[in-house]
Amino acid sequence: MEQERFERRLSELKLSISNGILNYGFRNNDEIWKTIGSNPSDKLFTELAEFYLESNDSQKQTLYDHLGIRNEYLENAWYFIRRIATLINNQKDNRWLEIGIASALIDGGRADFRDLIVSLVLLRFMAEKRGIDTQSVFDKFIQFADGNTKDILMNVRDHSESSVKFTVNTFGHPDWKEY
Repeated sequence: MEQERFERRLSELKLSISNGILNYGFRNNDEIWKTIGSNPSDKLFTELAEFYLESNDSQKQTLYDHLGIRNEYLENAWYFIRRIATLINNQKDNRWLEIGIASALIDGGRADFRDLIVSLVLLRFMAEKRGIDTQSVFDKFIQFADGNTKDILMNVRDHSESSVKFTVNTFGHPDWKEY
């Protein structure tokens, strides 16, 4: 992406971030599965992931560095990844898988890598349930991920079926239980 456009867009996103939109503020466990896609936090997380995917390596590093100091990003990215899994309805929705993985790359496992792994396993589960070849998508992102994030993505890609089932039944959407 041209640097001037990147700087302009980053400035716009910083303003949105400073308004506290990255914080879901759920009050109970049921709220995590409501208003998915229309929630202001979902919209901003989606914009950030899309922006990351459009950026060159240097710009991606700038986003990684900037969002790493934003506690609300690191504390809420895993919620976002879980939530967008519900937006995958068919094979054509593989962009949601890419957006979720991009969000994980921005997070980098800097807050709680376990929550990030669980969220990505849920995302992988729903993508596979909808017929998306998750192996190739994860492989694409693993190629340019750094050490810690690469390990996280490989862990999620290689989760056994029994481990995925356990994760879905323990942490997944109520409609996914006992798949």
